[in-house]
Amino acid sequence: MELTNAELYTRLAMLAYKEETDQLERHLPELGYSLLRHETQRDFGVLPYYMAYNATRKNLVISIRGTSSLQDAMINLVVDPVVVKTTPNCPFTGDRHSVDVQCHQGMLLAAEQLCPTIEAIINDIAIPLGYQTTLVGHSLGGGTAALLGVLLRGRHPNLLGSPDKLYVWSIASPAMLWHRRVAEANFITAVVNGFDIVPRFGVYQVRKFT
Repeated sequence: MELTNAELYTRLAMLAYKEETDQLERHLPELGYSLLRHETQRDFGVLPYYMAYNATRKNLVISIRGTSSLQDAMINLVVDPVVVKTTPNCPFTGDRHSVDVQCHQGMLLAAEQLCPTIEAIINDIAIPLGYQTTLVGHSLGGGTAALLGVLLRGRHPNLLGSPDKLYVWSIASPAMLWHRRVAEANFITAVVNGFDIVPRFGVYQVRKFT
């Protein structure tokens, strides 16, 4: 039976927790993907990720690992909102003007660490080959993927408009993004499992009940 997009990208997100490259090489073909790159660097704020492609779908997936170490947990705890200016574009509406976006500080740090590498991959591989880039992640990885998508769309006019060039699947991510026009974003799907508290829990909720 063919997987729905939500099922497919959730499974691709969970594969990012695999520590060994040969595990990815074994499991990705079951989902129709081939491994292109596997990064496991563990510096603070740098999340491991893998890159895989499906030639039939013309889809390049970058899957970012979620919390799997004490160091990752510390990123989650850096919760104070910080403001980042997306320039020269509004990533949510596609309008050609910069906007100030409030973000989870730790996840923004992780997204900014990955941004130069992912930006080069999109420019050098995905766009020339006509591939859609899909950013996926679970938990901390999902929040980082969403913020990475916001940063990239803010910087690149050729990623605006239709989500055919860049899309994000954020699986069970904590609250990490505050902007009045975020509901207009057509390039992010957030997946929440039932009554999972994590996606509904953020610094504003803590302040409200304390």
